[in-house]
Amino acid sequence: MTTPPTPPLDHDDPGASGAAARRHLALAVAGAARRHLVPLAVAAAGVASAVGLSACSPTPANMSHGPLGASGLGPVGQEQAVRAAQAVIYIRSEQYVPSTLHVKAGSNILVVNNDRDSHSVTATNGSFNTGVIAGGGDDASFRVKKPGVYHFYDQMDPLMRGIIYVSR
Repeated sequence: MTTPPTPPLDHDDPGASGAAARRHLALAVAGAARRHLVPLAVAAAGVASAVGLSACSPTPANMSHGPLGASGLGPVGQEQAVRAAQAVIYIRSEQYVPSTLHVKAGSNILVVNNDRDSHSVTATNGSFNTGVIAGGGDDASFRVKKPGVYHFYDQMDPLMRGIIYVSR
């Protein structure tokens, strides 16, 4: 969905500049609401699901997810989870770091969202999906059991993409 272009202010017409400025502000607010409220609603649904307030999308048995991180212990527990993981994908500045990962089959992959926005790691073939990972340090983990090449993306920002190469 695109926002229609805002006409430039007519500086020669003092009456028009106020109306154009109000229109420009209204379009800017509508665009900001669309960009920020939709991901916020998705994140809220994910948190509600994570704490058991909704049965819409249960977390698969091979994944761990929670508002305090995979460990459930906040930052200290998250440090332990990072050390225990065979691989870690960080989300920073609307990017996966690293965006290409090489792991062995059965490896535990931890995803830490250090961005301010909510994100996910979702396989294009449907083999894994972290669900919504809230920004500000929330995390999720999963295992990829079979060797192969797995392309993944972010459900909230489909242009964010990555690849996991899984060997035996």
